[in-house]
Amino acid sequence: MDDLDKSHRVKDPKGIESERSDSGSKAPAEAVAAEGAEFSSAQNPDEPGGDQGPVPEKLSLLATRHLEIPAYGLTLAREVLDREERDLIANAKRLGIFHDDVTSLIQDADNIDSGGTEHDVFLFTNSETAYVIKRTKDDAYGHPQEKATPAQYLQRLDHFNIVFPELAMLVIGVSLNERGFGVIWTKQPYVKGEALDDPEELIDIVKGCGWIKGVGNSYQHEKTGVMISDANIGNILIDANGHPQFFDVVVEELGLFGD
Repeated sequence: MDDLDKSHRVKDPKGIESERSDSGSKAPAEAVAAEGAEFSSAQNPDEPGGDQGPVPEKLSLLATRHLEIPAYGLTLAREVLDREERDLIANAKRLGIFHDDVTSLIQDADNIDSGGTEHDVFLFTNSETAYVIKRTKDDAYGHPQEKATPAQYLQRLDHFNIVFPELAMLVIGVSLNERGFGVIWTKQPYVKGEALDDPEELIDIVKGCGWIKGVGNSYQHEKTGVMISDANIGNILIDANGHPQFFDVVVEELGLFGD
């Protein structure tokens, strides 16, 4: 944990007005793209993440402002989501990572995983450096019940990458689904490991690495103060050295890495 990156501090985005029809569908992509918003962040061509041009600063997809982004899981008004989503799509087009056709992102995948409630997962295990590509699903940014906005979801990725840089989820694209809602695509190293069946065994293993069990599926690291949630047996694998790999957890508190 001592080598974790403390970069990528984030601020609150402010988008532009958006409209959502009564049927739940959105305006065409052309209308969304026509009304952009300011953004300030240069892409880094040396940042790892593949041929699709990852965005090292996740919130470069949104216009940053001076207010803090509300925590992931705190439900905001529908109009806030609409504004941010419109901002997301417009700036993804400006950054050159918007995809009208997503075939190029997944055409070489050798397997597809349902990925649970938050993402569809495409596995690329035949390449020299195995990786996975994830896309948000069900018209949501993260868990459908959280009703998170794009900014909250991108900040969630950002905080995860600060705490677990070796498993960083890099944004590689944005698209629209068939109902006109935004989809965020990320790339992450493929994690090789064993999935445990016994939650009590998982508790013992992660405790040996300094993670103390909290309420539900939450844990806090005793030295750094980092707190994670959604740390269940489906989101943690045990590698060949017996170490837990937290490949799909939510960082609730950055602890020392938030200083």
